[in-house]
Amino acid sequence: MLRQFLTELEQRSPVDTLLSRYAFLFQVDNNNYIFSQQAFADLLDFIEKGSSSCQHVAAQAGAKWSGTNQKIALRNAIHKRGFVTPSCLWAYRYLRGNPQVLFEEFAPPEMCLMQIVLLKDAEPTKSIPFLIQRFLQRRETPQELKNASSLCLLSVLNSGVSAEQVRQLRSRYPGLDELYQWKPSMVTGNDECAPRDARASGDFHQLIRSIGNPKELSSLTRTVYLVSQFYVPLTLREWRRMFLDSTDGTFFRKLLPTGLMELTSGGLILSSEPAKRGMARKFLYESYAVAKDSIQRAQTARIKEEHQKRVRHKELDRQALEMLPDGIVCIDGSRLLFYMNPAAERLLHENHSLKELLFGKGSLENNLRKYSKERVLVQINARIQQSEDDIQIFGDHIVCKNGVKRFDVTLGPQVILIRDTTDQHLISREVGRLYRHEMKAALDVLQVGIETSRQLVKAGKEREGLEFLEQAEKKRAELYQMLEERIDFIRLHSDAFSIRPTEVNLSLVVERCVGNYRDLASARKVSIISNHLDHEPLRVSGEERFLMRAIDNILRNAVKFSRNNSQITVTLKCHETEALVLIEDEGPGIPPENLDKIFQLGFTTSGSGRGLYMARRIASAHGGRIDVTATVNKGATFIFRLPIRRG
Repeated sequence: MLRQFLTELEQRSPVDTLLSRYAFLFQVDNNNYIFSQQAFADLLDFIEKGSSSCQHVAAQAGAKWSGTNQKIALRNAIHKRGFVTPSCLWAYRYLRGNPQVLFEEFAPPEMCLMQIVLLKDAEPTKSIPFLIQRFLQRRETPQELKNASSLCLLSVLNSGVSAEQVRQLRSRYPGLDELYQWKPSMVTGNDECAPRDARASGDFHQLIRSIGNPKELSSLTRTVYLVSQFYVPLTLREWRRMFLDSTDGTFFRKLLPTGLMELTSGGLILSSEPAKRGMARKFLYESYAVAKDSIQRAQTARIKEEHQKRVRHKELDRQALEMLPDGIVCIDGSRLLFYMNPAAERLLHENHSLKELLFGKGSLENNLRKYSKERVLVQINARIQQSEDDIQIFGDHIVCKNGVKRFDVTLGPQVILIRDTTDQHLISREVGRLYRHEMKAALDVLQVGIETSRQLVKAGKEREGLEFLEQAEKKRAELYQMLEERIDFIRLHSDAFSIRPTEVNLSLVVERCVGNYRDLASARKVSIISNHLDHEPLRVSGEERFLMRAIDNILRNAVKFSRNNSQITVTLKCHETEALVLIEDEGPGIPPENLDKIFQLGFTTSGSGRGLYMARRIASAHGGRIDVTATVNKGATFIFRLPIRRG
């Protein structure tokens, strides 16, 4: 009778009907069916001695309806007989068998697919190397199994593998970096496999026609194949453990309204209707190849259309590049010149020394074949040491003067940008002169006030004259500082802004800035603690007055926002290739939503909204940056970073 039960189960008879017809084979415990002792003994004998053609059904039935005390015996019986079908492998692991069996080599592709599915829950440090060596690194492995292995690896890597384990695996298997970039196509829709009414409208053929690419087709095929492999109902949780990614789950959900699956008291299973089963069988063994060929043809047509669009867009991009006033030189991956816009041709033709500085003597095309950003920077550094040329280097950015002309050059791995900044430089210089004249005029006005105070003193009104003189002097100093800041702001705000670098002792800059604010801080009952006197001199390349301006602006804010009886700590230190100035206060801090805004021009809670903007512009012009961390009601820390001068 047990053989008859298994035979009808293999023939997809309705499971609920079978359980009621063969109730004498089972014991019912809390509505759960468990094989009776006699039936279970017959099942073990069938697994050990019966034909392998129905062994996969017997293994599934045993795993589904065995009791707690029966599972160990069943597991041993399956292991003793061997793993000849995917169901045996699944049942053995379902019964918590030794996971080491998953690391054996199986020849049939269907066994390999079940092996990959089950490896998703194995120990990552073992499963990842095995998947890579067994499937991904072997050329003869079918592409479908390689894709399934990649999905399994992604699932394992995203399921709680520690950062240290990932680092070790990446160092051992460089291909993992490429795997992280590989993303399977996802089907839109809810990924949850919620049960639906099996009578709901749906068309399996229409579902196949909706497939848009080979990866989606692979996912549907994998899902239908897994469904067709099981003769016992599985719960939603058990089905989810079989899916390699959310696309599998989405297609599982889409199978429900087609009627290809039905809901029983024990879970979900392939439909018992012959017509529905026939559709699944035909899709797997007949329609799959046709659908794959059709999708590939459609994909080829789409790629061709997208290529034509890219060609049209490239033509528009080329026309736009030819209209730019800035010179652009592009080099392909083989270091061959493939594009130079008219502006670049003109600039390099008219300024021969600029061409030699960037690319050397001889044929431009031959030199571009040897181009690399690092090589150009080495050449320019050698040129600077050997001559008096006016050249400045800030990272990948080069500022050079060629006669009366000035150029800004930005070097990229494959793109070089050349800008003629002569006009901007002249405009900036003239604006500076204008404001210096305005400052002189303002000072002349103050001089009149000073003369008035002198007359008052001569007239015997010394007290009035001295008070007037002190006010005038104070006003003159404020006006001078205001105009100086305004000039600096205009220079910094200009796109043509650049610094005139010299060697600067950052320790002295910090000392002067701290000295400028000790009295003001003391008046507000704030102490400033600094380690610059205890630190060895740190030398950077830059313009001292701007570095002072940047640190001054940050320190001024720290004093302004510090609470009474609090402390400001200024720390100077060296970290690898950078010099760091840390300014920590105990003020109100900065709300998280404002951390990215405080460096924007005009953003302020109290002030002009220019100080931190200028500080960041100065740091950027020196090849450095400013970082900030803050905690509300506990203070803020600004970190001014600059590259250390070498040599």
